[in-house]
Amino acid sequence: MIILLLVATGVALVTRRLRIPYVTGLVLAGLAITELLPQKIGLNPALILNLFLPILLFEAAINTDISRLRSTVKPITLLAGPGIVLAAGIIAVLIKLSCLTDTFSRLWC
Repeated sequence: MIILLLVATGVALVTRRLRIPYVTGLVLAGLAITELLPQKIGLNPALILNLFLPILLFEAAINTDISRLRSTVKPITLLAGPGIVLAAGIIAVLIKLSCLTDTFSRLWC
């Protein structure tokens, strides 16, 4: 885990010098690491949620231009609001339909 933090720090320094987005640098570094290693790497979902996601969210929040965000908050809300409601509705319907079948009813119903 320390190695992953060191890699993320190194990627941050390189992306700042090359003036490319940090997320793009992380993706490129991840692709390079997976190609260089002889064995497959398995990542625990908890590791992704607890380590990588906070770093990415913090980086995005720190680099957000507040004045630009304020000027575009209305279109963002008008597009994202119905999209979230629609996605939640579709997922609810799919879960409800899957509860009617025997295959998935033991998982979450």
